[in-house]
Amino acid sequence: MKRLKIKEMYDGICDDLKLMNDDILDTYNGITIDSHDTLMNLMEKYKGETHTLRYIRGNTTHSVKLTAGKLGIIVIEVPSPAEVKRKKEELQRKEEESIRIKKESLKKEEDTRRKKEEELLIRKNEESKKNKETEFPNNYDKYNYLTITNNWKAICELNGINFDSYGTKKEFNVLPDYLEDEEVVFAIASGIMSQTSTSNSFDWGPNTWLVVLTSERFLFLDHALMSTSVDTQSVRHDNVQAVSASQGMIFGKIQIDLGSRVIVIDNCKKEDVKVIAALANKWYRKIQFENKNSFAGSSPEFTSQMQESIKLAKIQIMNQKKIISLLEQLNEKVIKT
Repeated sequence: MKRLKIKEMYDGICDDLKLMNDDILDTYNGITIDSHDTLMNLMEKYKGETHTLRYIRGNTTHSVKLTAGKLGIIVIEVPSPAEVKRKKEELQRKEEESIRIKKESLKKEEDTRRKKEEELLIRKNEESKKNKETEFPNNYDKYNYLTITNNWKAICELNGINFDSYGTKKEFNVLPDYLEDEEVVFAIASGIMSQTSTSNSFDWGPNTWLVVLTSERFLFLDHALMSTSVDTQSVRHDNVQAVSASQGMIFGKIQIDLGSRVIVIDNCKKEDVKVIAALANKWYRKIQFENKNSFAGSSPEFTSQMQESIKLAKIQIMNQKKIISLLEQLNEKVIKT
């Protein structure tokens, strides 16, 4: 419903009644003033008569006695207070609905973003896992070139460690003679190993060995001090179950687990043992990954034969462990007696 608002007064009649601009005319003689035509008809109908005029100023309703006739005012139509309140409430509802929709939209966008991030993280983890299984070393060709040129110092620098030939110069000199064709050196270290049945007869006590990790094996070299003889040991990668490194206050230790026994190289440089263990285990993962793919693509007959061979190998290893344990017990009894 509309109401009339005083826009301008020019005759002074309303001044006498203390009406002001922006006052809203509500009723005259109980009749609602809802348009300009209604006001004109009321002034004409009750011309010369005095009745009550109700008007609204701000939020308060006032009353005044008004003689109908020419008022001398300019009015404009405006919404009634009730309509203003209704429109305000409607606008507020629309704003609240808009905020609710916006919040739901933002929540949906956030959920979508989080889902994409989770999918991306899963994909990255899968790619990282795949890379760990298939990538080592990235610069294989460089290792190969440095091996061919016998540049052992550059191999150490490629691994981020310092080259140190102290105590193993003779072993480095003969190393090329003991490498197989197309065998690639990945890492080099030196450390102390106990005497074995194949150790040089002119050496006493623990010996300093050159430990070489290659693409085919672990190669150990010990050059005699007083002769040209060289003691060598070799462990193929398929015989190695794990390689671990431990670091003490000054030196480090490499442990190569063969299942039936553990080869320990002690008094190594701390940085050397960390590099050798890391590169060896990465190389074993690559070998296992390639073997797994090769095994997966084999015929059912070949797969069955391989599984049977693995079972037999496990039984043999268990038997060897039992024999070694019995021999150790027998040796202890002999020593006691």
